[in-house]
Amino acid sequence: MAFRVVALCSMHLVPDCHVVNSDQMGVHLKPFSERTYEVKGAKQVLNLGKEDKCQFTVLGSATVDGVLLPLQVVFQVVFQGKMGQVLPKNVAAVIAASEGWHLTHNANHWSTQKTMRSFV
Repeated sequence: MAFRVVALCSMHLVPDCHVVNSDQMGVHLKPFSERTYEVKGAKQVLNLGKEDKCQFTVLGSATVDGVLLPLQVVFQVVFQGKMGQVLPKNVAAVIAASEGWHLTHNANHWSTQKTMRSFV
């Protein structure tokens, strides 16, 4: 795949800044750790937060010439019928927007074709 991309970019004179690699990851709202504090050898160890499924999706992208593009953050719509109200409107949102982050929302926290198109 990498050789095909290089060949096509070379043949069509595509600049390095137009070749982008992206990856998505789910970020837990309440992170958990595999580390626990329990007496060594205990039969049962409580692991808090592992069953928590609340998360949002972050899409990170970088160009071939090493430029890190602004992040896309996809929030889950928690309250039905309030699509516009799910996005943060506080100081953190203003800072994120000034840094070029792309904040969006969806019926769930996953990226969809619609959120990907809005990012591009």
